[in-house]
Amino acid sequence: MKFFKRHIFGIIFALLVLSIVVNIMLCVYLKDSNLYKEYLFDKDGKFNWTVVTVVVAAISFIAAEFDKNRQFRADLVSKSRIEWIQKVREATVNVESSFQYLYITAHADPKAGTYNVELENATIKYQAALNILILYFSTDKDIDTKFNIKNELKTIPAPNNIRDFGHCEIRDQRKKVKKEADRLKKVKIDNESALSPLINPARSSNKNMNGLIINFLNSLYETAKEISFRDGNDTKYQYGKMKDDNSRLIKKYVEKLVSIIAIYLKIEWDRAKIGE
Repeated sequence: MKFFKRHIFGIIFALLVLSIVVNIMLCVYLKDSNLYKEYLFDKDGKFNWTVVTVVVAAISFIAAEFDKNRQFRADLVSKSRIEWIQKVREATVNVESSFQYLYITAHADPKAGTYNVELENATIKYQAALNILILYFSTDKDIDTKFNIKNELKTIPAPNNIRDFGHCEIRDQRKKVKKEADRLKKVKIDNESALSPLINPARSSNKNMNGLIINFLNSLYETAKEISFRDGNDTKYQYGKMKDDNSRLIKKYVEKLVSIIAIYLKIEWDRAKIGE
């Protein structure tokens, strides 16, 4: 269906030319027909080149009109796509800058574990920037949810001092840490696999990429508050360090977002240059 919409004028023109050619051939074949005698030959039986000239002129005029219309549509599509690319660039920069502000605010908070208005506002601003960027990527397909940053965040903090734990506590803690490490290893592999199509610089098409980008942005949105409030209770466990590690992981994915959008827009720019 997209092929016919894209080449509708070329198809109509080809059918028109074919129709004219077929009619001329029929006239030549049916030599005794009145149509043949009247239009292709004069009263002396000589071939009437004026008819051919008129037909060629008509075909040339129609072809020129079709080409003009095609070029107009291509220029319109190209202009719209270039404007869209610029807006996506600006929205991406806004996401990156709002995250940097949130990251700095979260780690500069002297009252770890307490409510902070500036921190809350920074979180809201960052999430709003993500929502704006999401709006530029529509899709009519189900969004792939295999990629999930939140699943890759640590949930088991390391102990501060092993001497503060009894023998049974140490054993249970080691089991939890081992289980957590195995879980994180699997999640990391799954996330890398789900993200690989987006960060592949060799791809030549953005087909089916919108859903992946939306899922990636949604995943960033869901983890926004993971870097907003640090738990200051580090008496026996290193909650603060766990929060810092998770924040750095999220920061790494925000940095990947810039590369993902850059690859996507490069492909869209190539399409814009040829009027697609």
